[in-house]
Amino acid sequence: MKIIVVTVVVALFIITFLFTKNENTGESFPNTSLISEGSKGQAVLVDRKSEYVDAEQSQKVLSVPETSQRSDCLTLAEFLENEEVNAVNEFILENNLSPNSVDDYLIELSEEELLLEADSGNQDALYVLGMNKHWSSHRTINTNPALNNSRQIGKAQPLDKKTLLEARKYLWQAGLREFSIALLELGSTYDTEINSSRLTDDEKLELLRKKYLYRRLFISVSPVISNFYSLEMEQLNDDFEFLETSDVEREYTEIYDQWKVERAELGKGEKVALKIPDSISTSWGDKYIICK
Repeated sequence: MKIIVVTVVVALFIITFLFTKNENTGESFPNTSLISEGSKGQAVLVDRKSEYVDAEQSQKVLSVPETSQRSDCLTLAEFLENEEVNAVNEFILENNLSPNSVDDYLIELSEEELLLEADSGNQDALYVLGMNKHWSSHRTINTNPALNNSRQIGKAQPLDKKTLLEARKYLWQAGLREFSIALLELGSTYDTEINSSRLTDDEKLELLRKKYLYRRLFISVSPVISNFYSLEMEQLNDDFEFLETSDVEREYTEIYDQWKVERAELGKGEKVALKIPDSISTSWGDKYIICK
């Protein structure tokens, strides 16, 4: 059973994607915020445009935005009972649209146990392996805190490039097997390499290009998920307009062709098939603010 474990009362763990990132590690995820009264399985969403930051010592918990003057805000009770909020949360849990939508038991497994799960065809295990490898490549703990909203992030340590390469391998494989937000984390591994290494400007530019390519791939092959989070290719291109077009287009064609070939080998189509339920409006992320 998929469960999200979240914190309590007027605090938000914000998981962001694309244009906001963790300044220390580069991690970035789909724009969802989670809040709960503490009971497992009762997780809900609020204000996907709020910002999540990782402070020097620990992940920072943000207060609910100041909304006391708003007439359209909801009380916590109203929020938890809202049908569309619950539909959004269920949709995220069922379709692996946030890092902490993975099965709870996987977070407790060792690397060896996760490999056995992955060998048995468990796509969630591949994603957890990739997430954990990414985190442990530059931190002193082995479990990526985004998987369970943990505030235990460990201490920074020198980047282990071999572990980071393993993370990219597992995240790519998870992405191929429908866990497409793994492509976002794959892109974020290049932020980690930039932030954890002494690089020339040309080397940084090369890594930023890789980050752009995997984020672009995500938007291209996951159009429904991109629409769900209101992510647009135009904004991505604007943010990376400093990249040289000729190199980018050549490399993107190579990555996209690789994606199509490997998806076909798995018996899957070019796009990640998903349908947003009629119970969720396209503007769901702009609606729900909790009254302070």
